[in-house]
Amino acid sequence: MTLKDLISSSFFMLQTHRLRSFLTILGIVIGVTTIIAILSLIQGLNITVEKQIQSLGSNTIFVQKYSWGAGRMDIEEIAKRKDLTLEDAWAIGKLITVAKVAPYKYYNIPTLSYQGKTVKQIEIIGSTPDIQYTANYTVEVGRFINDADYHHKQTVCCIGGYIVDNLFYNENPIGKYLTINGKRFFIIGVLARKGTFFGQTQDNIIIIPLSTFEKTFPKPTGYQAVFQGLSIQVLPKEAQYLEKTIDQIRELMRRRRGLSFDEPDDFGINTQETLREIYQNITRVAFIVMLGVAAI
Repeated sequence: MTLKDLISSSFFMLQTHRLRSFLTILGIVIGVTTIIAILSLIQGLNITVEKQIQSLGSNTIFVQKYSWGAGRMDIEEIAKRKDLTLEDAWAIGKLITVAKVAPYKYYNIPTLSYQGKTVKQIEIIGSTPDIQYTANYTVEVGRFINDADYHHKQTVCCIGGYIVDNLFYNENPIGKYLTINGKRFFIIGVLARKGTFFGQTQDNIIIIPLSTFEKTFPKPTGYQAVFQGLSIQVLPKEAQYLEKTIDQIRELMRRRRGLSFDEPDDFGINTQETLREIYQNITRVAFIVMLGVAAI
């Protein structure tokens, strides 16, 4: 059969079995379109997640009582670990590869009110001025907390865009006061918006000096100390020093906590890569199943 005869026979079969041909072509179009749509969705989701992870602070290392992970945490074991201290933070800050270090604590308050308006689930972060760099915060209006605020335990704060939208709509919040846990805090700055992180807004925050935080909020105990105790953010001088900095921090912390060579770490060192691995482990199976169904 010549090529001409083959083409002629093919068109004849298409015309003879129009319904079957239409359904076959429709199935192919739907399958290919579905695969393209799913791949585009996956790529867009990956880009969105990467941007959200980057918003936590580029190349920032988080030293905490626990390690991040998708599995089950042994909260009882972690609660028995030594708390991190400010002395740990200052010691880490002296490492040759470290550019900035910011010890911090956080506390969640259920409601915050201002002149009859109320917002819920606000996160109060107490830290040093260097958290502006380690956590990638930018001031949109006003200024960030400074060394004088920290050393003199000033009751000043920077607020996120979510609070501005709900409590100070069409009003400049700079120079106003918020009552937090019975104390009046003077608003000195508005933070640039970070958007959402895995569906949760990052702009429902108030940043105050860590020294002020410690005299305003009670010291966490028991299981609360696992997540609300002191943590440390560390920013290496260069991205290429990330792994070297992690090794130096681990060696320093093990030495400060008196761990022998055969004892496991009783602290966690977490990075953006940890979050990426958790995300990839959670979504890998789902993506494979989605592509398999589309291919079928």
